[in-house]
Amino acid sequence: MDFRHIKLTRSLAACAVVGTLVLTGCGDKDGAAKDGAAKDEAANSSPTSGSTSPSPSGPTAGSSSADASDPSKGQAVSVESFVDDLKDGNSDVSSSHARIVMEVAGQRVVTEGDIDASGKDPEAIMTMTLPQVGKAEIRLVEGSFYMRMPGVAEDKFMVVDLDDAPGDIAQSLKSMDPAAQVDEFAKAIRAVTYLGETERSGVEVDRYRVRMDSSQLASLAGGASLPDTVVMELYLDDDNRMRGMQMEMPVQGKKFVMDGTFSQFGKDVDVQKPPASQLMANG
Repeated sequence: MDFRHIKLTRSLAACAVVGTLVLTGCGDKDGAAKDGAAKDEAANSSPTSGSTSPSPSGPTAGSSSADASDPSKGQAVSVESFVDDLKDGNSDVSSSHARIVMEVAGQRVVTEGDIDASGKDPEAIMTMTLPQVGKAEIRLVEGSFYMRMPGVAEDKFMVVDLDDAPGDIAQSLKSMDPAAQVDEFAKAIRAVTYLGETERSGVEVDRYRVRMDSSQLASLAGGASLPDTVVMELYLDDDNRMRGMQMEMPVQGKKFVMDGTFSQFGKDVDVQKPPASQLMANG
């Protein structure tokens, strides 16, 4: 396999795991699973499933700014009020299940799995379906990033120690404290528009268009050059937990699309470090 592709794959994996932690906040106030039997597959078929792609347009001219608790469709929402709700719903660290679909340069990558951010260092176990490669396994545990994919070193795990990780991986994975990242995410918000009610994976949610200052999103960028303004659509449930997000933007001259769905807050997650016999020798 072309090791340039492995480098790209590592970067995509880093972006997927980091993006999941940043955008979910992994939060659940009482640590209990509140989803029940949520229909996870209903809204997961594509990056634009179930909604309109984010638009760069902001609030309409002359619209007033409403409190985030009861806005009208199409109305601008108070940034301060929205940020307070976002922090309140997502800053308590626990665990969650996530499904992230990314498309860049015509390539589609699907990452799905579980995240535990209850300890000092976040941990995750996920699968990543890669074009022309197949399904890779990702583990983030004990300060290291492990990845196993078909056709590489007899199915062994590649290992990246976060203390020694280069460039984009180091910048992304070493700044994964979810509470701190929710704060960073909130600081970047410059305008919010309420887009009405909809559903994500069978859960009723409120849909918002959010414009953010990309200079405040260094860890989310993962070393990439972002446009000055990033537009996302965020989906919050009745507890202001992040149930989904969508974004579309140019990154380093290529169209980048991401769609995320988040569920099963407070679930038990067990991430095991691979045994030494399953690790790829560094060379």
